[in-house]
Amino acid sequence: MQRDLQELLETTNFATFGFRVVHADEARVRLHVPAQVSHLRPGEIVAGYVLVAAADVAVWLAIKTLLGVEDRSVTIDLHTSFLAAGASDFHCDARIVHCGRRIVTGVATASDDARDLAVHRVSYARRE
Repeated sequence: MQRDLQELLETTNFATFGFRVVHADEARVRLHVPAQVSHLRPGEIVAGYVLVAAADVAVWLAIKTLLGVEDRSVTIDLHTSFLAAGASDFHCDARIVHCGRRIVTGVATASDDARDLAVHRVSYARRE
């Protein structure tokens, strides 16, 4: 599954972020996110949009571990709480907490080696 998800990721616009799937199993995904120069805002810290994108992608991929790589669920709500500034590579761990007939909800945590950087709640609408 990990290889399938990485291959899918590389066919999307998200590939420009350099995300790498380092773990995937049922309802869970871990992404490695490199701190690229294009990810840094003034002050040499990772921009918030990179943390949000990592969470959205990680939960999206976690959904695919349950519903299949061809699943067409789309983001309908994303809430982020920023906890600390990061300046280096980080990882984003996502897990699905509810998978209903119409709505799937996941949570994700972005962390570097020292601390949690952000927590996210993401909801998706299932599409046929």
